[in-house]
Amino acid sequence: MTTNKGPAVSFANDTSESFVESYYKAYDLDREKVSQLYRASSAIVYNGTPVQGAENVHNLFMSIPVTQHEIQSWDAHPVQDVVAPDAPVPPSILLNVTGLVAHGPAAINAMSDGKSLGLKKSMEMILLPRTFSQNFILRNENDSWFIISDCFRFVG
Repeated sequence: MTTNKGPAVSFANDTSESFVESYYKAYDLDREKVSQLYRASSAIVYNGTPVQGAENVHNLFMSIPVTQHEIQSWDAHPVQDVVAPDAPVPPSILLNVTGLVAHGPAAINAMSDGKSLGLKKSMEMILLPRTFSQNFILRNENDSWFIISDCFRFVG
């Protein structure tokens, strides 16, 4: 069976691959950058807790302990606009990510510089990582991608 992915699917895959690499690198090493990917209207559900609004999103990310992610898989699908189904670039992407995350002993905002431990953090990490699933809806606006929906859940 031959499958033709088409330009929208290829675009969604390429965009998502770059997003996954950038997002989790920033999440682990420079959490301040992660907050910039969300808008005031973005909705997050972090392990069952809903959060909305730029300041609340920032506070959530800064309260989470330092992390080290290992991405095991991701899958992306273009979400075509009903109004403009033939648009060359899909206006939204549905992205599902699974992996492992280990947490350190302190929240980011408890660090003296307000950032993660960077490369030194491996010594501080809790040894038992947890499996997670995270689903995003990414939105293209003026050739820039941002997160309109983010649902993170520990699995098991």
